[in-house]
Amino acid sequence: MTRRSAQYGLQRRPMVLGYGYLGQSGERLLPGAGQIATVPTAGAWYQLKKGDTYWGISKAAYGSENVKTGLYAINDSTWNAYIQKGKKGWESYKISGLQANPDYVAGTRQPKGSGGDYPTVWIPPLEGGEPEDVIGTPGTPPPVYLPGPTGPQGPIGPPGSIGPVGPMGPKGDKGDQGPPGSSVDAEAVKKAIQDYLAANPPAQGPMGPMGPPGPMGPAGSSIDVEAVKKAIEAYLVANPPAQGPMGPMGPPGPMGPAGPPGASSGTTGSGGNGMWVIPFLALLASLQG
Repeated sequence: MTRRSAQYGLQRRPMVLGYGYLGQSGERLLPGAGQIATVPTAGAWYQLKKGDTYWGISKAAYGSENVKTGLYAINDSTWNAYIQKGKKGWESYKISGLQANPDYVAGTRQPKGSGGDYPTVWIPPLEGGEPEDVIGTPGTPPPVYLPGPTGPQGPIGPPGSIGPVGPMGPKGDKGDQGPPGSSVDAEAVKKAIQDYLAANPPAQGPMGPMGPPGPMGPAGSSIDVEAVKKAIEAYLVANPPAQGPMGPMGPPGPMGPAGPPGASSGTTGSGGNGMWVIPFLALLASLQG
């Protein structure tokens, strides 16, 4: 085996009937380490698993619209000629097709009955091609493909659902306490306000309208008339009113009845010098009133 054969998993074999196409050196390309795909993929090897069908492999590799074309491509590959063919599962296609019996050695392209594993199948590109054509041929380096132009961007799919909320992280460390603030000197603030108002007195606006009268207050205590009268009399005693000049004498009143005869025999009730007393008493009475 050449160095390149070892690099690409090449195995030198003699020309054996039923093996199909061989390279110019009589070698077939075998999968190397990590070259067997875990899911059916066009242009790669795939080892069948329990329950696999070639119809399902074709659908997974080429899509549901290319199942029939893909089945023919897999069945016609000369690399897969070592796998037993039969009618089972291919009745609708009316051909003999690859079977999925676990009677092979995985990855080594040995004929039926050589082991107990499911076969490894080459899944060519949809247009066909052997591993030597796609991956490389013995004695030649693998082809280098330049990337093609980038196709147009497909439509943006609908937004995915919001994932579950993750667990809350650990609580952070408590920060250091800040310095205490200075206390407010209420007296100093009051004095500053008073000083400001003294230096900047507010402008006196016009007087507002008179408010409505307030409710009547409670009744006051009763006046002691006698006490007031006594106080006035005491004041008049201490401060007697000035005596004005005597007014003119009023007209004499009607003469009263005659009094009893006096003790003196020389006078009478209606005559004599005693008659002046009556007008004098009337004058006193008017002064006192």
